[in-house]
Amino acid sequence: MTQANERTFLSRQVLAFDDMRFAFVTESVETPTDWQFSDPEHILVVHRAGDLATMEVEFERGPSGPALPRVGDLWIIPAEQRYAALAQGRSVAFCEVRTPTHLFGDHDIAPTVRHHDPLLLHLINRMHSVVGRKDALARLLSESLADVFRRRIAADFLRRGGRDRIWDQASQAKVVEYLEDNLDSDISLSGLADHMGVTRDQLARTFRDTFHTSPHQYLLDRRIRRAKQLLVHTSRSIAEISKDAGFSTPSHFATTFRARTGTTPSQYRKNG
Repeated sequence: MTQANERTFLSRQVLAFDDMRFAFVTESVETPTDWQFSDPEHILVVHRAGDLATMEVEFERGPSGPALPRVGDLWIIPAEQRYAALAQGRSVAFCEVRTPTHLFGDHDIAPTVRHHDPLLLHLINRMHSVVGRKDALARLLSESLADVFRRRIAADFLRRGGRDRIWDQASQAKVVEYLEDNLDSDISLSGLADHMGVTRDQLARTFRDTFHTSPHQYLLDRRIRRAKQLLVHTSRSIAEISKDAGFSTPSHFATTFRARTGTTPSQYRKNG
């Protein structure tokens, strides 16, 4: 990215995955701010908050002119295409997603402004809610959301292939065994995909088609199930059970357990 002037970042947090980088930015635009791009990667920007007084955009080969973003609007800046925007207001919050060109194969992506998509906004905001967390569940959730984001972009702006096949019983057992054996360890989409010999995209789609839920939700269900068994059949402390079930902290365990069961771990043990 080429900067025409000094930018004033109020906050900037980055989540990086194998092939995508999500930068959550809050930036002051009280003075006219000039954004310029001409990058080897595709850049997708989701507007999260803030009202701009003025904004003029110019694509090398695409829409140009006034374009005030709304919350939930998507901008797409294709790789190798020059783009500039001059904006002014108070402050603006957005997520800047950088994706390598191989992510979409040989397909072209058209320059886009103000494509309104509440689902993309929800995915980005949900991902932002776990920024800074280091536990396995947070990472798995973020990876799952990133994959949904990527599939949403592909579905709206590219031609998609056919539906992935559903795993047979042997493959399902292989998935369940891997998750059960690693419930108290760090589990990532990449690790599970490598274990199954598929890409992360194939894993996410085939997992949902087979189990009718996401890997993150399925793992969470298995961890809560293990915690229930330990609460009823052992005398281990809540802190020990939290660790054995794969939760980062007892407080995270207690919050998740109550959200899933409607009761606290202590109450569940007492009633069990």
